[in-house]
Amino acid sequence: MRRSHHISGVGALLLLAAPILGAAIWSEDSLDFVRQTEKRPPAAWPAFSAPGDLIDADTWRQADRAIGDRIPWRAALVRTKVGIETRVLGDRLLGVPGEEKVGLGRDGWLFYLDSLGAMTGDSEQVARALAAAESAAASEDWRARLILVPAPDKASLYPEQLSRPLKRMLEPHAGNRGAIRDWFRQPGLPDRVDTWAYFKRAQASSEKPLYEPTGSHHSSFGSMVLAHAMLDAIDPSLWEPNLITHRATVRYQSGLSTLAGFFDRIESWERFEIVRPGIETEAFIHDGNLIPNADRAPNGPGANDLPARYINRSAGPPLVDGRTLIVHDSFIAGYLRPTLSRFFSDVTFIHYRLITPGDLQDALRDYDLVVLEFVERSARQTLQGFFSKREPAGKDAIRRRVSLPVERRAAPNGQPPP
Repeated sequence: MRRSHHISGVGALLLLAAPILGAAIWSEDSLDFVRQTEKRPPAAWPAFSAPGDLIDADTWRQADRAIGDRIPWRAALVRTKVGIETRVLGDRLLGVPGEEKVGLGRDGWLFYLDSLGAMTGDSEQVARALAAAESAAASEDWRARLILVPAPDKASLYPEQLSRPLKRMLEPHAGNRGAIRDWFRQPGLPDRVDTWAYFKRAQASSEKPLYEPTGSHHSSFGSMVLAHAMLDAIDPSLWEPNLITHRATVRYQSGLSTLAGFFDRIESWERFEIVRPGIETEAFIHDGNLIPNADRAPNGPGANDLPARYINRSAGPPLVDGRTLIVHDSFIAGYLRPTLSRFFSDVTFIHYRLITPGDLQDALRDYDLVVLEFVERSARQTLQGFFSKREPAGKDAIRRRVSLPVERRAAPNGQPPP
């Protein structure tokens, strides 16, 4: 047990009494700031199970974190810290003190630090992950066609916006990131999509940003590029660029601005969708609930991660037949569910964190088509996690969460959906 060298009897008593003595000054506003802005639960007060805990350095560190989360004016302190860092010191790593997650690039661009290589893994880890996906596709008795779709990182598309410190963080991982991109450019099983090529072509043909400069995700227009790449892999005749429709202009502060500690960066963002005349949603099932006259999840935290199933019919435009499952991360959850749904006769979306490797194996034996989408930085972890070893069967967990008796007009085969 590590012991603190700065402890006294008085300090121990104050520590024990801190939650009570400080109750009058601890700020609920600061706790709300931690929950809503920093996106994490406030640090708990340390627990004591033995007298020795009072002289344990870890206890005092935990107490320091708990006090820091409750001290009045936390938001103002973080804002002041960011102002000093960026305007006075010229720092490039921003965020909650000691937990910086954001890098300041050129022209005010922000980058999620973990996307600069920390998650990529070393060369052996990358090679094992890619080999695991290939081995699983060659040896498993899958019914479904599997397509892997990586969402390119911001640093891959806009390296010119990286500041020098951020470029230095990225450089040690360039080789392994390149190995992943090269693998996706090669033919083989499972089917894989070179999404970087689609984004590079879009950059050359449009001035619209494909990433939110201060956000962690593709812009809404950039998400259309991801949809194009995915649909081309399924059936190149499906994509119709003239159907990209501007739906709204919304104003909000992007996630990286908030994570960095900026609180006055409300910006305007365009929203685009694909609208396909002649496509009718006959049933929309969200996490087991049939929602009439709707094609998107109700508002609420995590609603776009929960399983959602669309059953469509067409009066003309082609639809992908059979049953499709799209396992995705937040790059699809936020923008693309309604747009992509309009290309399939029966499609289910679910966030990858809500399923196990066993669930995915079940789906690959049950569905006709499975698309697995993930952001570039998590490619190694995603492939390793889903394909490195055989997992117990998931007992049709996905199907059960989106199966619901649905009354619909006569299907082409005259049969109701499962």
